[in-house]
Parts: sequence; structure tokens; C-alpha cells
Amino acid sequence: MDEESVYLSPIIDFDSREVLAYKAGKDVKMDKKMLMLDDLEKIHGNKIKGMMIQSDQGVQYQNSRYRERL
Repeated sequence: MDEESVYLSPIIDFDSREVLAYKAGKDVKMDKKMLMLDDLEKIHGNKIKGMMIQSDQGVQYQNSRYRERL
């Protein structure tokens, strides 16, 4: 990937350090964040109920669609 950036959005369990879900791509558009949450729910189902999510508070994570989804 000569001179291209790749953006990674992971959700990591800070206790086990396991990557629970992630999306990677050439941009930081909201659709990838929403798909990452879809994957988290599909993979881990009811185990994520009550889960706390910490982010770097980047603009994507302050988006109203993302916040409402949480």
C-alpha cells in the first residue's frame, strides 16, 4: 500500500486484550464504525450488555448516530 493510509477501528477487551471486533479501511467514514458495532453484536451477542466503551473522542466517536447506537 505505497503511500496510502489504512485506518483501524478496533474494540479491545482491556482485561484480556482480545480484539472483540474491528474494521479497517482507507477512510474514517461512519459506516465503518457502525459495521464494527454490528460485528461486535453478531459475534458476542448478549455478552456485551452493560459493556463500557472508551474511545479517543475523535470526531467519529462523537457522531450522534454512533452515540445513539451505543
